Formats: sequence, C-alpha cells, structure tokens
Amino acid sequence: MLSNGARNLHVYYVNPFQHAEGMLMAYLPKEKLLLEADIVDTIAPLPARLSNDQRNFYNAVQRLKLDVGQIVPVHGSPIAWNEFAKLASTRGH
Repeated sequence: MLSNGARNLHVYYVNPFQHAEGMLMAYLPKEKLLLEADIVDTIAPLPARLSNDQRNFYNAVQRLKLDVGQIVPVHGSPIAWNEFAKLASTRGH
C-alpha cells in the first residue's frame, strides 16, 4: 500500500494470464476505482464471454473482497464494476 496520508493506493499482483506471467492492478478504496491494463479493454465492446484472463481478474477481485465501483482500464473508458460482474455471472462460464 502507498499512502500520502489522505489517499491510499493498494497494488495487487494477479496471475496467471495468457500473455504475461501476471499483471498488476491498483485499487483506490476511498474512490472505489480499480485501475488495470490489458485485462478489460473498453475500446471495443465487451466480449460475449469472459476470456480466461478476465475470469482470473474477476476472481481475484472477489477473493480480495474489493469494493469496486468502476474499472478504469488503460485502454478505453471506465466501466461500472456491476456491468462487468453481470457479464461474469451471466455469460462468463
């Protein structure tokens, strides 16, 4: 965790991934923002089915019990966590 006294930034390592051994994601708990790269790309529409990498990402967030409001991808625009979670629960298996 990094902190400036007013804001905390938690950095987590998530693995495995297909194109890399693992990835980092950063979480701002006060703001409920989860920053990530190359996992959820909102430049194109979300897929009809989660990739293995996206499933691992979703599972890691659940396991860590993060209270996420929005995913902030490096590629694309922010997306509501509940929109991604709905995709995970309805189409991701």
